[in-house]
Amino acid sequence: MSATASLSPRTGAAAPGGRAPVGGAESDVSVLLGIGSVSAWLVYGLFAACTATFALTTLDRVANPWMVVAGLAVLLGPALLMLRSSGDPMPASDAAIVSFAVPASVALVAWQIVADEPGREAWYAISNVWVLFLMALRGRVGLAWTSFGMMLLVQTVWALDTGRGLVGQLLAFQTSAAVLFVCSLFARGLRRASARIKELNARSVSLVTSAAATEAERETREARTQELAAEAAPLLTRIIQSPVMTDQDRREYGLAEANLQDSVRARSLTTPVVVAATRSARARGVRVELIDGRARPLDRPGAMDRLTASAAQVINQTVGGTVTVRLWSASGEVAATIAWAEGGSSQQIDFDEDGRPLADS
Repeated sequence: MSATASLSPRTGAAAPGGRAPVGGAESDVSVLLGIGSVSAWLVYGLFAACTATFALTTLDRVANPWMVVAGLAVLLGPALLMLRSSGDPMPASDAAIVSFAVPASVALVAWQIVADEPGREAWYAISNVWVLFLMALRGRVGLAWTSFGMMLLVQTVWALDTGRGLVGQLLAFQTSAAVLFVCSLFARGLRRASARIKELNARSVSLVTSAAATEAERETREARTQELAAEAAPLLTRIIQSPVMTDQDRREYGLAEANLQDSVRARSLTTPVVVAATRSARARGVRVELIDGRARPLDRPGAMDRLTASAAQVINQTVGGTVTVRLWSASGEVAATIAWAEGGSSQQIDFDEDGRPLADS
């Protein structure tokens, strides 16, 4: 029998494209806040516009307008780092840059204020705390308070250096401190909510997976029940209706028994093309054995199509003798074997995990 002549390492259908695993982003604080979204950029644009408006409309009240513009840039530039979708908490390097930018902007602007009682020209008192507000929400509460402390230190040095009332200048930041304190509490609650959402997501995925597995098992049971009914019901009906059993009946009963055994012992191999080839071969006296040693199909795309096509080809070309198709456990180089013996000679082909014949088989 010349089955080997028509079998080659490229036997079988082309591998279909695999489906990428379905996954989802984790529900961390960055996701809840919409960091990196269009809405987040719009909020930043509104914040930058308001801050720039206060800074640029008060340039006539400062000693050096360019230093104020530099302070504005030092604040708004690093603040962009907090809009990067980089997980929760925000990267320490980004947070450190922002935390130093806040007191630096104060140092650049404060010494340019000429009024004894600063008004809108001290825009940094409010703008900076909103930057620290978002930093705290992004999980860097400690750095936010450290930066706030450095801002107060710069304000203290400025007040002492310019002879302004220290207490009054520090009290100007009491609202900012209250806002940052409330934000710290809110950030803690938000992180707890994020953890709870993540837990609920994981539980939902687990329930969906379990339900899908249960449904798959139910469908498998129904499919096997239908296969059993289609295979055995006509024969059982014949037994009931005709008490006399002929040799032809016995052969049909034996073929049905073998087919049912294949569906139990070698489920992965009982594809339509193999079942049809096996049924035909047994009818002409060929002994066919299907053995599934791994209890699951070959994993790689198209592998089972190639393997079963090769198995059906060998089975169909065998006139007499035996054919054995075996799936091995997924622990060695050989994934499957097709062996046949006919007319005193025997041959064997080993297959890899792609369902292709090995070169040395």
